[in-house]
Amino acid sequence: MGLSDAIVGLTIFAMGNSLGDFVANVTIAKMGFPTMAMSACFGGPMLNILLGIGIAGTYETINGSPINVKIEPTLIISSIGLLIVLFSFLVYLPQNDFHMSRRWGFYSIFVYLICMIINISLEITRMNNHNINLTY
Repeated sequence: MGLSDAIVGLTIFAMGNSLGDFVANVTIAKMGFPTMAMSACFGGPMLNILLGIGIAGTYETINGSPINVKIEPTLIISSIGLLIVLFSFLVYLPQNDFHMSRRWGFYSIFVYLICMIINISLEITRMNNHNINLTY
């Protein structure tokens, strides 16, 4: 369909990769371990990223081949959104004795939606500039 790898990764792959974590974390929280579920929200994806990139990067480094990373505007917007949320958590959670409110959850979803709207509008602009036709 002509979509960039960043948009596919942010939407389709992210949803498929996160469903298992979502079910497991909700189950753990309902079992009476909300702190463990909250920790798993960050720990599981971080472990996947660190191991996935770490092992692949080590392998490529040992073989001597360079790793080419294409920096696209959608990647920059996603990184900025991630940093905003993480620094917000860093400030907000210690001030509230590490308790999360429903309002804080809505804030997190709001930042995600703003980043996704910006990314999708950038992608639509890119597709229009490259005259990519989505109809068959």
